[in-house]
Amino acid sequence: MKTFIWDLDGTLVDSYEIITRNVHQVVKEHLNLSQEDIFKRITDASISGFFREEAKKNNLSLEALYNAYMSVDDGVVSSEYHLIRGCKDILELLQQQGHQHFIYTHRGLATLEIIKANDIDHYFIEVVTSDNGFRRKPESEALDYLIEKYDLDKSNTYYVGDRSLDVECGNIAGIKTIYFNEQGKSNYKADYSIQSLKDIIKFI
Repeated sequence: MKTFIWDLDGTLVDSYEIITRNVHQVVKEHLNLSQEDIFKRITDASISGFFREEAKKNNLSLEALYNAYMSVDDGVVSSEYHLIRGCKDILELLQQQGHQHFIYTHRGLATLEIIKANDIDHYFIEVVTSDNGFRRKPESEALDYLIEKYDLDKSNTYYVGDRSLDVECGNIAGIKTIYFNEQGKSNYKADYSIQSLKDIIKFI
């Protein structure tokens, strides 16, 4: 049996258009950045990293920016988020083959509502979010927690994510890493790079 620990945004859920729109709404009064600029930066790094950098550079309140973002994000209905192409098919296929699934994401408890709205919540044994209080990626604290709690075999455990941050987190935890990028960018630090979620079948 293999274990797949999944990131959420950009990996299972096609959410970056909504996230970019929300971030732009928060910063447009302060920063002259296009949605394209914001998209590139939050997908290369993270939302919190983007806010930290801009708050420091422009003498803005990081807390105010982040709270404003959370307020806007809370207004998004869970059903507005849609699954990445092939998401449900690969979860079902892997589960039928006897493999198990978890989620580890920086998103908060809204994660549970999003996966339920998209009818994939039943695939996951446990969902770890930012509300669990673990140190953020690339720290591996959350992955270490899952590995220890469920006595996971590291050699058969994979962390699947769409950012280098996810790859680094998995590498620190000592598990295998799958870098998912639909544009075909490769991450040399990952064990595997895929353009489609269904490509996971090729190496298990």
